Amino acid sequence: MAYQDVEVTIGGSTQLQWNYDEVADLTGYQAAIQFFDYSQQNPVALLLNGTSFNLAASAPNITLAITKQQGLQLPDHGSYELVITPPSGSLIYAFLGRFSTAPGGGGGEPGPTGPAGPQGPIGPAGPQGEQGPAGAQGIQGPAGAQGVQGLTGPAGPQGEQGPQGPAGAGAWGSISGNISEQNDLQLALSGKANVLSRNTALVIETDFYNNTSPFSQGLIGAAISSGTITEIASEPDHPGVVALRDSTTANGGYRITTAVTAFRLAGGEKFVCVFKRNTTRTTVQFRIGFQDSASVTAPVDGVYLNYVAASGTIQAITRNNNTQTIAASTYTLPNNTWHAATIEVNSPTEADFKIFNSSGEQVWSERITTNIPTAAGRETGAGVIATESSTDAAADILHLDYIRVEVNRVLTR
Repeated sequence: MAYQDVEVTIGGSTQLQWNYDEVADLTGYQAAIQFFDYSQQNPVALLLNGTSFNLAASAPNITLAITKQQGLQLPDHGSYELVITPPSGSLIYAFLGRFSTAPGGGGGEPGPTGPAGPQGPIGPAGPQGEQGPAGAQGIQGPAGAQGVQGLTGPAGPQGEQGPQGPAGAGAWGSISGNISEQNDLQLALSGKANVLSRNTALVIETDFYNNTSPFSQGLIGAAISSGTITEIASEPDHPGVVALRDSTTANGGYRITTAVTAFRLAGGEKFVCVFKRNTTRTTVQFRIGFQDSASVTAPVDGVYLNYVAASGTIQAITRNNNTQTIAASTYTLPNNTWHAATIEVNSPTEADFKIFNSSGEQVWSERITTNIPTAAGRETGAGVIATESSTDAAADILHLDYIRVEVNRVLTR
């Protein structure tokens, strides 16, 4: 059913008219009009020609008078609805239009539409809708200010020792240049200072500024079968030089050593010697390093360099209770040429042997990992021994410029 949105004025005999678009069989249908005051959410009923009227008896265009009940209070404005009651079933409401109440009660022409009424109270919230799809990622904001640096964490465990680096550029390699003024000498002097505590290091050294024994505390000079020692002219890079000489007695020579049981090797020991061979005789022999012999006889226990005159070479040897290991390679030692030798016992199972030329270049090295004497009863001394097996006229065997003995580990004493 179609209807017109008609604004009416209620009071007296104001008429309301609406039209049907089509006529149906409305037998039994009753109709009435209700007016609503939406500001109070209260329907206010107005009677139309009694209680109701019969739609079936009405023409398509119907004019009805709207009469206000006695004593009925109406709002200034509101809406009205057509209420249709079918022969059976629920009421049917149809919105028809808006109304306003005329002041005084007399009828007249409909007045202008009044202002909109106040908004009714907000109804309860509806159920939450489904979540929409995620939006596109926003543009990354600028970086925040740098935070305050946290506390320093505890130190991590010490890493494993890295591989040994190449030889240094200074003369004598680990000794470096002029022995009297180089880094190893400074290290030795520092070691001397540490000796005062008697538990951090041990250093014995001599630069041979004279040929009088003892040359240093612990380093004693002694003849072997009438051999001798003599001072010779120093050189710019070698202040203080002595010559170890043989005699006309077989196996005569000279030694500069500690007591033959002064050291029980355990790792951290180092022997340094600056020397040059000063003979072409094939009957001479000298040993440099840790050894428990003070004569031409080979040591029972030792870690040392041995010169073999027949071949003119130096070899690395370890001996443990007369069981020895000889390194595979040797170094051919030129005559009358300065060299530096280092012998380091890194641990009870590792010893390194190195030779440097006067330019500081490492010219040879070997490592031995067996027969290093460390047990009780396998103690050694340290020093240099030079001898000759023949009875030829006395002559120089070896020139010495510098000796140093170190123990670089904590000593509990």
